[in-house]
Amino acid sequence: SKLGDQANSSGDYTITGVPQDNVPSGTEQSRSITASATTFETKEQDIDISGDKRKNITLNQASALLNGEVTNAQGRTLDAVTVTIESLGRTTTTNDGDFSFPATPIGSHNVTVSHPDYTTKSKRVSVGTDGATANFNIDRTTPVRLSIDAIYPRSAQPGDVVTVEYSLDETV
Repeated sequence: SKLGDQANSSGDYTITGVPQDNVPSGTEQSRSITASATTFETKEQDIDISGDKRKNITLNQASALLNGEVTNAQGRTLDAVTVTIESLGRTTTTNDGDFSFPATPIGSHNVTVSHPDYTTKSKRVSVGTDGATANFNIDRTTPVRLSIDAIYPRSAQPGDVVTVEYSLDETV
């Protein structure tokens, strides 16, 4: 038969009615115990029930992959954007605008993306056992900066055709 109990807010539990084997005193008696809790990994272990009746079972919090992509208003991916999960840490987006947190605890998390040239956005993301994806689209808040890299030919007269090489910082 199965016996069980739910732990209280302190994590304490009591399982009553565990049958004792008819064995000589001092002989180990064990029972298989399965412990489970929402957002934790289920654990099964054999526990010696002879002697001290207080037994601790430690459960590891379950985790999964949380990943996503950050893009601008035109749908272009943005690199070097900071992505933060409260109480877990931060990372930056790759050249492809991707980010990932491979061991995110199961549950609901506040995810924030930020960059000095773009709006900061946050959203609540629920991570299940299959993981979660959180994509962000953020708007630029500063003007695009133009840098002139070279002008050819170096010396020109009025009316001459010149070539200007330039770069924009739009891709962060």
